[in-house]
Amino acid sequence: MGGAGGIGRAICRKLAEAGLRVALLDLNEAAGSTIVGSLTGHDHIFVRVDVTSEASVDAAFASVEAHAAASKLVIVSGGPLGTPAAPANIFTVSLDEWNRTLELNATGTFLCLRKFAQLRVAKPVPATRILLFASITGQLGGSMTGPAYPASKAAVMGLTRQAALDLAPHNIIVNAIAPGSVATDELKRFVDASMMKALEARAPLHRIASPEEIADAACFLLSDACSYITGATLDVNGGALMR
Repeated sequence: MGGAGGIGRAICRKLAEAGLRVALLDLNEAAGSTIVGSLTGHDHIFVRVDVTSEASVDAAFASVEAHAAASKLVIVSGGPLGTPAAPANIFTVSLDEWNRTLELNATGTFLCLRKFAQLRVAKPVPATRILLFASITGQLGGSMTGPAYPASKAAVMGLTRQAALDLAPHNIIVNAIAPGSVATDELKRFVDASMMKALEARAPLHRIASPEEIADAACFLLSDACSYITGATLDVNGGALMR
């Protein structure tokens, strides 16, 4: 889910290179179809989905199951940071912006997670993994677009823990990644050169992550190496947050 974005695209490529069949789900049909056509291997598919619509999510997963029989991994990647033209704080954020961001990042994540969990409880598959995407802003605040984005990502971290508890009896592992700043086209919509330098200086490693570095962390959490890790949020932020 969200596979046409910078991080989602990098994850799809890593999984395809590892020999897995990839179902890329996204609202952007043109970008998603192009990415699927560029992946290593064959039998990958693109499915258009609107994560804010339960009917669309249900139909998308039905398409994936029809193609792959029983998928074992699901990654719910990130939504947009917000609206570049309208940075806000708690006093100025519009209710429309608040609702739109929460609907995409929190409700959309929940709908995708719940549908996949229902499918795998009804038809179990060994080593099932669910990976959600939070953000450092959900831990620290300070989003350049205002309060809605960090609130939505904090919700994802809470959902990760609750889902891990609910799905543990079914041997389904649920984790999240909380990236710091990542060099994606989405970030470039918001920052100029001076702002980029400030973001780089924030992390002790003095740079921002590449999408491929986030994808490497995702592949670890989806692998057999994390068979005893569940309910965790993995910080991938270059040391910008240390706990």
